[in-house]
Amino acid sequence: MRMNDVVICWFRQDLRLSDNPALTAACERGRVLPVYILDDVNAGEFAMGGASRWWLHRSLESLGRSLKGALRIYRGDASGVLLGLAECLGVRGVYWNRCYEPWRIERDARIKERLGAAGVEARSFNGSLLWEPWTVCKGDGAPYWVFTPYYRRGCLGKEPPRAPLPAPGGLECFTDGGSGQAGGTAGGAAGPGGEPAGGKPAGPERSAGGLEPGEPAGGKPAGPERPAGGLEPGQPAGGAAGPGGPGQTAEGLGPRESELPGGLEPEKSGLPAAELEPGEPGRLRQTAGGLELGGLGLPAEEGWAEKIASHWVVGEEGARRRLEAFIEEGLGHYKGGRDLPDKPYVSRMSPHLHFGEISPNQLWYAVRGMGDDEHIDHYCSELGWREFSYYQLYHHPDLPRVNLQAKFNRYPWRDNAEALEAWKRGRTGIPLVDAGMRELWRTGYMHNRVRMVVASFLVKNLGIHWHRGEEWFRDTLVDADLASNSAGWQWVAGCGADAAPFFRIFNPVLQGRKFDPEGRYIRRFVPEIASLPAKHLFDPWNAPREVLDEAGIELGVTYPRPLIDLGESRRAALAAYSGLRGE
Repeated sequence: MRMNDVVICWFRQDLRLSDNPALTAACERGRVLPVYILDDVNAGEFAMGGASRWWLHRSLESLGRSLKGALRIYRGDASGVLLGLAECLGVRGVYWNRCYEPWRIERDARIKERLGAAGVEARSFNGSLLWEPWTVCKGDGAPYWVFTPYYRRGCLGKEPPRAPLPAPGGLECFTDGGSGQAGGTAGGAAGPGGEPAGGKPAGPERSAGGLEPGEPAGGKPAGPERPAGGLEPGQPAGGAAGPGGPGQTAEGLGPRESELPGGLEPEKSGLPAAELEPGEPGRLRQTAGGLELGGLGLPAEEGWAEKIASHWVVGEEGARRRLEAFIEEGLGHYKGGRDLPDKPYVSRMSPHLHFGEISPNQLWYAVRGMGDDEHIDHYCSELGWREFSYYQLYHHPDLPRVNLQAKFNRYPWRDNAEALEAWKRGRTGIPLVDAGMRELWRTGYMHNRVRMVVASFLVKNLGIHWHRGEEWFRDTLVDADLASNSAGWQWVAGCGADAAPFFRIFNPVLQGRKFDPEGRYIRRFVPEIASLPAKHLFDPWNAPREVLDEAGIELGVTYPRPLIDLGESRRAALAAYSGLRGE
């Protein structure tokens, strides 16, 4: 391949310039045509939810600025778009960083095969995980089922994660006029880990051509086949301990299109391009076949999206700033402080990680570079939980829909639309649960400890199927992540790998008193009961009438009565579970 050849860098969940193995490799091979494709055609039921679409809109704006307008944006079947571009422009190679959702694995294997048949080099790289799923297994070759041995023995027993790569210097992008310089120092000359510019290159891990997940080292893509086998809490990106979906579309979240145009028709597309509007940095417009950013139909700043916009700085630079703030404010308190929802001790890096505005390698080395103590070890283990979620999804591609423990297929879930809606809107009458659900609606995020509480309440107290919670989180969390979300909900429900025992039912009253003892978190998101003294804030239904009167609270009017009795519902859940075990 000659240096004047055109190579597509297909951006996906890696919307950054620094530590981007596919982009680095593409720069070494020729002129780069940066492309993003919104492929709801192949995503099907797992298309992005409303909150993710809002984040994507902002993240593509940021990436467009970093690439000085060279980013091309398309919507439709990715295979058709890439094959169309290759034919139209004489593209010699298509490079991308691997994704691990089952639908992407199957699609990407087909794309690699079709590109190869068309004489176009297709290479994939690891830009999203510290340890890819097929590289970690037990001594007998079987996948791990329990987190601690998976992480401590399986992951930490292997070679350390590769060092972060710097952003490519002098990135030469293909444009209508031929080529142009873009991005040279965007995102910094080195990743947040402070790695030198000559850091270890992150080429394909297993062959010069790169392999898709499940693809044998010998060559032809194996499609969706994977080894048999499989597998959260913590603070993974979008999980339920981290629970993060479509199905139920949140009101005001913006349209989700069900039928989208297919790939490009080369004879109609000309030279696809996206340029910066003069005088409006980052505003992408359509020229000769590409889409302007607005053409993706993503929610911008209207309605619900307007509420969450003030809470985030989206993009690679925003990710870097958030990491710096966490290291300064939160890392030194992390091990115990991560459970306190009113404190700034969690990283809030999960949406940046999900969209690839920062890599796990950058986080790993940035944190490790601060020393070696219990807080650093614990944070790195939380990155390990994220890895474990992807590990489970790889070995169990039906994780988003099928209980890993088959006995839960017989659990008597309830269909209660009214209770589900009250849970979604933070109107359950249980203050900590309502605070968490309102934080989610207002910010697109929920503190990790509270995620576990609200998920347990839905599944075990209300008896509603974990699918309904998974769907809502996937639609409303900005860090919605199929792997972490699915594994997290299965963990809370007790039906997953290394799951919390079903009898571990989080009591939201006790959880509030323990982790929000002064009630600051609850008062912030449930202001109608903010005047209650802390003694009665977590269970206002037990407060004396005179205390409620003094606080101006009338249960059932100014604040809901509890949807359900916590003690009775706990006993009912344990009785139902005992039935599964034949007791």
